[in-house]
Amino acid sequence: MIWPGERVRMMARRAGWLLRSLLRLRPRHWRALPLACTVALSDVLFRFWRRAPSPSADALDWGQGLSVVIPERGGVDLLGTCLQALHTALATIAEPVEVIVVVNGSARQDYAALAQQYPLVRWRHFDQPLGFTRAVLQGVSLARHGAIYLLNNDMALAPEALRSAMAWRSARTFAVASEILFPDDGRRREETGWTFMPVVDALPRPYHAELPDSATRSTVWAGAGSALFHAGKLRELLPACLPFDPFYWEDADLGVRAWRQGYQCLVCPQSQALHLHRVTVNRYYAEAEVERIFERNRLLFQLRNPFPRVSLARTLEHVAALDPRSQVELGGWAACIALWQTRWRAFHAPERDLCYDRMTRGIPLQPLHAPPVLMVSPFAVLPPRHGGALRTQRLAQALSAEFPLVLLSDEAELYADRSDSSYQPFAAVHLISGRPELPEALAQDRVARMGNHAHAALRAELQELVRWYRPRAVLIEHMELAELVQLDLHPRPPLLLNLQDVLLQPDDPGQASADRHERSLIEAFDARVVCSPEDQALLGDIDSILVGNGCDAALAADYRPSSGRNILFAGPFRAPINWEGIRAFVDQIYPRLLAQIDGLSLTIVGGPGARERCAAEAAFGHPSIRVLESVDSMRELLAEAALAINPQPQLRGSSIKVLEALAAGRVCVSTAAGARGHRQHGFPGLRVCDRREEFAPVLTELLLDEPRRRCLESPRPDLLAGCDWSHCAQPLIELLRRAARAAAS
Repeated sequence: MIWPGERVRMMARRAGWLLRSLLRLRPRHWRALPLACTVALSDVLFRFWRRAPSPSADALDWGQGLSVVIPERGGVDLLGTCLQALHTALATIAEPVEVIVVVNGSARQDYAALAQQYPLVRWRHFDQPLGFTRAVLQGVSLARHGAIYLLNNDMALAPEALRSAMAWRSARTFAVASEILFPDDGRRREETGWTFMPVVDALPRPYHAELPDSATRSTVWAGAGSALFHAGKLRELLPACLPFDPFYWEDADLGVRAWRQGYQCLVCPQSQALHLHRVTVNRYYAEAEVERIFERNRLLFQLRNPFPRVSLARTLEHVAALDPRSQVELGGWAACIALWQTRWRAFHAPERDLCYDRMTRGIPLQPLHAPPVLMVSPFAVLPPRHGGALRTQRLAQALSAEFPLVLLSDEAELYADRSDSSYQPFAAVHLISGRPELPEALAQDRVARMGNHAHAALRAELQELVRWYRPRAVLIEHMELAELVQLDLHPRPPLLLNLQDVLLQPDDPGQASADRHERSLIEAFDARVVCSPEDQALLGDIDSILVGNGCDAALAADYRPSSGRNILFAGPFRAPINWEGIRAFVDQIYPRLLAQIDGLSLTIVGGPGARERCAAEAAFGHPSIRVLESVDSMRELLAEAALAINPQPQLRGSSIKVLEALAAGRVCVSTAAGARGHRQHGFPGLRVCDRREEFAPVLTELLLDEPRRRCLESPRPDLLAGCDWSHCAQPLIELLRRAARAAAS
């Protein structure tokens, strides 16, 4: 709490600092004094009288229909090409459409032929030049429909451009930019539609980047010459762009103010616009004047959008360094009052502290029409290459039928191209990296691992996404991220912990301290999920919901009776229990099997680095052993195998590969630990060995007695129905329903 006396002292210190900053202005800078005072006073006063950000803006209703607005000045030939391409693109739209051309500063008779050729176009003529924003405002005021596409006359839309952009209309989307292409004439693509806004030396340095793939992405702003906008929000925000007239920076300011209100801007590569010709403003303005206006508006943009924060002293230096004409234009009473009001709105906007870098991280995959469930994973999960990732992705698949889902995940560098089908359940994906290296001495320290995985970058991103999406619930995957429950989230949605492994060790006194820490975190969540009865028992009196691991029951449809004598093991070596289990099997069991069974072979799928690791162990050098690092699908390997094994010496949670083998019609020989969570299903094909030494006789019998093996392996649809992911997910779906209802009430 700040006491009144302390507030007065803080105010006095800031006022003194402000006075010293203003006194640095030399007499030659006095013409900048009104602007400098406006900036400095607003910076101090608005930060002193802090208020909570205003509530998040209402959901946008786009309604029906599309209006295309084209501001036009002196480009008749280009406009003809533009309208021709536009006519083709409009033919793909099944909603009402209209085209409005605002001709300003050009003779009416120059457009008579085009008006005759396109009789449905609505023409508005002004003898005097209006400037970009005023011309667009004239067209926007006439538009009848809920979506407005702003189109420059030097752009030719691809046939699917409008339909692709309109597919991304949603309650939180303000604008959808088309990807900008250039004729293949060797020019560098200075414009692409994917925009960034770094701030260097207290001034913005905007640029366009090449889109790396075909995924729609979030962008800082949507260029006002080839983008779709929500009509109502555009009418609300666009008039405040008039201080940027006659050109430059108005669309960047428009996009950033929309972000601050809680609406996103996207760029859609399936919507493309060909930039035919760079119609430069140098036809009407001298080059020096163009540069002056650009720099004036660059500083104006920074002054109007003071977040991310920059040094006030540095900002005042830029004000003093302005061209004298620009100082007069920005320092008038009307201009200073407008700037004061704009900065006030920026300081109290719902998303005031949005960072330009974060604006471009989001990868929306589907339009989002309702608050989502936010899933958070410490590990890469798309495509799923290990059991934990498979559980996350398959549960997401089941949940997505009822809830929109957003994924936040670490290990961004391990994710596949966004075109991979495993992304299908998610409406958006946010990927980060930057987890610090954990010293090897702490690798087995549970408390250290939790702190390392819940690192600062992930915490900051989660806080940002909770504020942005207002999710109905947050589902934290894995105990490694349990410390995220300690975050001060505003608003605070229900926090659910999906314990894929319960790591408590009540029988080990040396782990008592770690257990206490872990239990305190687990208890702090609003609800907990476990994946096996054994894990549930470890929680004792802590309430939890059992959401068992499942399988794709459809695997049984591809069943082919087993043949041959190939043994299959799948398990990434990054999990020590997989490496320990298969190494002990190859050292102790496999040589005995080779001595008794002709034609025996072993296939190991061990994940990245598996070949190198096995090469260092002599036992893996036998020619009958094949080591793979990754495969796109396990189906073919299961079809080739006679049976599967799971020799894990210990386990928490439960092993998905056991159920996958059984669903595909393959016997699985497992340790008791490896069969955790599955014995109660009653599958005949699950053979459990209480001691590792039992593997050799059991495998020998099954590999040599093919009829017996085939009898055991035959898929059981009655048992598989209860293990399908869609069935397993039902308790989690019901839990999320209850959490959403509780949050709403």
